[in-house]
Amino acid sequence: MGEIKKIKKTLKDNIEKNKELIEYLLDSISAVKKREDRYIIIVNTEQNTVSKDLQKLENSINSILSEILDFKFSVVLTAEKISTDVEHKSTKIQLDNIKHIIAIASGKGGVGKSTITRNIASAMSYMGLKVGILDADILGPSQAKMLGYDGNARLNHNKRILPVEIDKIKTMSIAYMLEDATAPIVWRGPMLQRALLQMFKDVEWGELDILLIDMPPGTGDISLNVAQNIDISGVVIVSTPQDIALLDAIKSLEMFRKLSVDIIGIVENMSIFICPNCRHESHIFGHEGAKKTAKKLNVNFLGEVPLLPEIREASDKGKVIENITDEYFLPIARNIFYYLNR
Repeated sequence: MGEIKKIKKTLKDNIEKNKELIEYLLDSISAVKKREDRYIIIVNTEQNTVSKDLQKLENSINSILSEILDFKFSVVLTAEKISTDVEHKSTKIQLDNIKHIIAIASGKGGVGKSTITRNIASAMSYMGLKVGILDADILGPSQAKMLGYDGNARLNHNKRILPVEIDKIKTMSIAYMLEDATAPIVWRGPMLQRALLQMFKDVEWGELDILLIDMPPGTGDISLNVAQNIDISGVVIVSTPQDIALLDAIKSLEMFRKLSVDIIGIVENMSIFICPNCRHESHIFGHEGAKKTAKKLNVNFLGEVPLLPEIREASDKGKVIENITDEYFLPIARNIFYYLNR
């Protein structure tokens, strides 16, 4: 008997403990996946009739399952339908020619995650590594702008997509596949997943030491799909020192932890503002918030990047500034590389 059937049988045997919630779970548990020391229980909230407060719903589910199950588990809520074929041990996609795949994630938008991704990639290239960037933010792709490319991707003779190479970095973005890069993309979950997997599987990446996945903000379906379907080596969380940004960063970090993805560490962006005229330093968003959070959560603090007008100006032009890369991004890239080769 598969694990999903065992769990549902146990639920039925204990239905009197919380009839409404257990009936909901019997209809809504869509998959169970084995991960090292625990099972990941996927609950489809599309037909949620129990609670509009998803955090409250998750707490209730954790409480009832902890009471009746005798093994470690983590609950993941999703509005996406997931295959119930769980008999195989692993469905994660692996590409033999890519040594390490790293997700660069954040809990909220506006923390500079894409800027960090672009500049870490350049720093890794300076280190002599073969690097790629996959822009997984399907609804709001920004890497094409940061890379200074406004054209389209091409196909090779085998009808596979050729990545666009910028500054020795192989890149792919949904923006490369659109006739009008300024047009809004209005897609729902399944279409987003297909587009993401196509950009990953159907691209002629060649040999890469590291592929950086520039994730969309938050803990939505794309983040869940990457964690579940792609064999990633770990995740880097980007945050500002601000408390509200750190709260969302922690949510993102804990989601990846639930899915047994290694947390490589936290990067603090916009750590300090340095006036370009007088070089006065101001802690606009607070001070060392990400460093303190990393220590509290027992994860690596990978480094900090100040709020510099030069970085913004270079990003808008699709460029990087070599001395800034050397000073701020190269130490972060080295810390990531050391973690992967520890």
